[in-house]
Amino acid sequence: MSELKIIKSDNKELRKKLNKDDRNFMMEVGFYLDRYQLSSFEYSDIMNQILRDVISKSDKDKILWDTIENPTEYCDQFLIGKVKKSKSFKEEIILMLILFTTLTSLYVLMMNFTTSIPEVYVKEGTFVLTIGMSIKVLSIQLFSLVPIIIIRNKPFDQNRYKVRFLSVQALSLFFALLLGSIMEYSFVVNVDKYLIYGIVLIGMTILSIKRKLI
Repeated sequence: MSELKIIKSDNKELRKKLNKDDRNFMMEVGFYLDRYQLSSFEYSDIMNQILRDVISKSDKDKILWDTIENPTEYCDQFLIGKVKKSKSFKEEIILMLILFTTLTSLYVLMMNFTTSIPEVYVKEGTFVLTIGMSIKVLSIQLFSLVPIIIIRNKPFDQNRYKVRFLSVQALSLFFALLLGSIMEYSFVVNVDKYLIYGIVLIGMTILSIKRKLI
């Protein structure tokens, strides 16, 4: 077994020693570490150091949110010499557009193969793309990305883990999906099948490479 797998296995066992609140705290630690240019080994190794340290400092009458007074400064002690990730606004926009295009193409494939699209819109050699499909993909993408942006700008916010029956984000997603359903066939285009296949293949390749690099 490789050293990385051993450390990951050890981290898993160490997490089991924490209560729910402390595991939530360590989840925030993970989000914070992800801001830095760390290899898989470096990430797991630093997480291992932090897990061992917080467990040694644990107090049965206190949770880590109360024990660690300044979480960012605490984590920075383990990140000395590490460089933060830096992506320009232009790079972020390009990556979001690639993600949106790839997910939309995947959704087009799924919808054309698994649902009954009215024959009036179907043309040989093409897939049907509707405005509703685009709205649904965009809303799900934003629903997934907005929490990440919030976490990035406001780390270690314990309020994120409070149970809410409804949230602004959940309501926004619901109404966006509803809008997509209402407008489903208000604008329809036929896209060449091979173009959709090509976009999916190229998009997945780019996203896979980017994931390994960041």
